Amino acid sequence: MRIRPIIFLLVFPLMLSVPARSANRYSLERRTVEGVATFRLSDEKLNQQVSIAPEVGNVAYEFLAGGKNIFYRPAPLGELRERKILAGNPFLSPWVSRIDGEEYYVGGKKYRFNNALGNLHRDSNNRILHGLLIWSPYWKVAKSGASDAEGAYLVSRLDFYRYPDLMAQFPFAHTLEMTYRLKDGQLEVGMRVTNLAEEAMPIAFGFHPYFQLSDAPRDEWRLRLAARERWSYPGGFTSAPRRAPVTDEFPHPDDISLAGRSLDNVFFGTLAAQDGRSHFAVTGKREKIEVILDKEYDVVVIYAPEGKNFLCIEPWTAAPNAFNMHHRGFYPEMKSVAAGETFSATFSIRPVGF
Repeated sequence: MRIRPIIFLLVFPLMLSVPARSANRYSLERRTVEGVATFRLSDEKLNQQVSIAPEVGNVAYEFLAGGKNIFYRPAPLGELRERKILAGNPFLSPWVSRIDGEEYYVGGKKYRFNNALGNLHRDSNNRILHGLLIWSPYWKVAKSGASDAEGAYLVSRLDFYRYPDLMAQFPFAHTLEMTYRLKDGQLEVGMRVTNLAEEAMPIAFGFHPYFQLSDAPRDEWRLRLAARERWSYPGGFTSAPRRAPVTDEFPHPDDISLAGRSLDNVFFGTLAAQDGRSHFAVTGKREKIEVILDKEYDVVVIYAPEGKNFLCIEPWTAAPNAFNMHHRGFYPEMKSVAAGETFSATFSIRPVGF
């Protein structure tokens, strides 16, 4: 595949030996945790700290609010990649969820996976899922800083097209830029995907954040949904999804009890509030975690298995098995980015009452 020539601006190298610190509210610090290079964004005024590990999939593995980690993490940071454990805020790309076979279609062309490369992730039923980058070591820090005007931020970049093992599975040349920004009591996660090829590229990335509350048992948590449709797959992922109003299953979507309930549901069509963004939330007695999405994240998965002390509110830009569903005519909403163009999407996490 020919790569479209694009001229990039030079990025000044990050001075890793000296932490970047704000004179006032925000700060950024480089640390080594369990042998892993990490960066900590801090808000001194609100007592919030976010820790990120670029070399472990650029995952934000800790978000301390009032000293409590709102991210669920069942193992030490050093074990996440080795044991293939999902925790914190994993990034899923270039596809989310499962693909229904050993091949997929884009633009009428068939692409077959190469299992011998060893970079495919599979579920307990041996289905390929969640893309190629969950624990990727290929992320590079491009920029970082802290100021009262910009908050504390970390910008990381992954040049997908430079890695033959990635391109062999998904031969669409592109770059990814992820920005974590802690400011005004929330963590903003911004994604930019630039298509370097000479043809359109499908967009199907997302995040899989694991949240936990500490002031109430899991069965006392309440969920707020901000979506129009609930999708189910009675014929499996090879068939068209059944689309139904959210209220068919959840008559009161603003206040859903998790008591005795196990969730692994796909929702489509987010509902915007007055600020133009959709607001999901999980609430305990006083603690609340809001997940606030821009319009590009029009698919949300809620994953809350019974007996587990976490809940996932997952913002996705595409549905499960999006490539093949679109090819079969089941998913006309599939997004793409034109040659030489950039696709952007942002969501935020706001803890309240911690």
